[in-house]
Amino acid sequence: MAVSPTDRNESLQCVACALRQHEGKDITEKDLANALLDWGGGTLESNVINSIGITNEMESDIISWGKKWSSMDVSPQQKKKEYDNWIKSSILVANKLANSDYIDSKGYTFFRQDSFPEWKDKAYEFAQQIKKNTKNSVLKAAYGASVGAGWKDKWNPSDILAVKSATSVRNKLANFDATKVSVDSKKLRQMNMDNRKLKLDGVAKKQLVVMEEMDNLYEYNLFIDKLCSDKECVGISLKQQLGANNVPLKKFDHKDIQGLKDAMMMEVKIDDIELKPTASKAIINFSVGDGKVFDDNWFLDVRGTESGKKSLAGVQINLMYKGGTTAHGKASIAVFSLITRLSGGLKALTAQHKKKKELFGDRKIPMAKGTMLTDHTVFDSYVSGKLKGFDNYRMDISRWIAYIDFLTESKVAGRTILKQFAGVKESRGKKPPVPAKLRQALKYLKNKIQAYEVAYVFDKDNGIIKEAVRENIMKGVYSYAGSKGFRIFTDNQVTDFMTSSTYIKVGGL
Repeated sequence: MAVSPTDRNESLQCVACALRQHEGKDITEKDLANALLDWGGGTLESNVINSIGITNEMESDIISWGKKWSSMDVSPQQKKKEYDNWIKSSILVANKLANSDYIDSKGYTFFRQDSFPEWKDKAYEFAQQIKKNTKNSVLKAAYGASVGAGWKDKWNPSDILAVKSATSVRNKLANFDATKVSVDSKKLRQMNMDNRKLKLDGVAKKQLVVMEEMDNLYEYNLFIDKLCSDKECVGISLKQQLGANNVPLKKFDHKDIQGLKDAMMMEVKIDDIELKPTASKAIINFSVGDGKVFDDNWFLDVRGTESGKKSLAGVQINLMYKGGTTAHGKASIAVFSLITRLSGGLKALTAQHKKKKELFGDRKIPMAKGTMLTDHTVFDSYVSGKLKGFDNYRMDISRWIAYIDFLTESKVAGRTILKQFAGVKESRGKKPPVPAKLRQALKYLKNKIQAYEVAYVFDKDNGIIKEAVRENIMKGVYSYAGSKGFRIFTDNQVTDFMTSSTYIKVGGL
């Protein structure tokens, strides 16, 4: 199985941190490059090797990668992109962490998070228990939409871990029993009572509610926070921009009530929406602040992520920061749809559903699981014919263009869609179109439809939902995608369904 660039870069960061710890002083790009060559030649000091917690596969890949790019006669541009930038980024982060107050100067093994899975696995067990056992329909829906492949990273987005004693920390994780710490949600119940009395200066009073069935996860978050505060096990999320000399470093502490206080203080403004007529995505620009000072560099990048030959899949909502190349988190359309409904935006989803029914009549457009949004399977079916009434004899291009007109207030010309289908016509019983070309065109159409459905919810021009509702939806998406927690915002209440745990964020904000 091929190693992804992300996996390699996270592993390289572990190597850089281990080398910085061994040297006891700031390292240079040359130091790290030489360390990779020494490792491949069998001369890297054992103290460094023993402080690197990555798989054998990643070790081999890192060594080969370092040897290849340090010795090949390649163009300066290619070498800079593939090697120099990542070497520089890794040493900047390693030096910054070592000079911070978040970790000690020695004694750590730096693990890539998949080489130390226990700490996220324990949290996931608690989440599964909530999903299985809760009688609260809203809480069940929240965990049904979110507890899946990406949940662990929403609970804690750390890519690497600085661990003092792996054996000791693993024993503590194995022996952790939330029921012995808190009984019958007493702490959460008391927290909710305190929340009702909470007043913050300059903010209209809102009720803060923590779902009491999260008691085990709540206690585990406190446990993780203590491990981090005691510098025993420090989770580190890597969002460093390549080549940036200034490396922002911040601790995100979500224990107890502080995270909800921050949430209540947060305000957002939806600045504008870029529908990208010539691209198959949408951009939603927004600002985040406290009501007085706003940062207008945030945006949602709604796009498809599947490769050219794979089956189609739903778009992802990527949380981005202008000037950066790395997403600060993601949200699925299922989570987005649930946040929209619970925040009071159901009217926008219903309007979309009604329009599709108007355009397609009795032919039922499949909805993505747990949503009212268009499922990708309908576009697959135009090739496979698996869905009745949706095949390459009738691809409904004119209907989809009409739907896009509805979603965008006619801001995107139909001809931009038709260009993608040039030479790909409905077969009408004749020779079927070329599958590869057809699939590419349908992927483009699918991404347009799903991205514009998300943008429609935030678009003030359609007037379908109030500004306050749109902003509350954005708060929920921002909180979830940014690994702050699964929270629902309404005019008078902030409800916490899942609070993220403590971690150190490198890069971004």
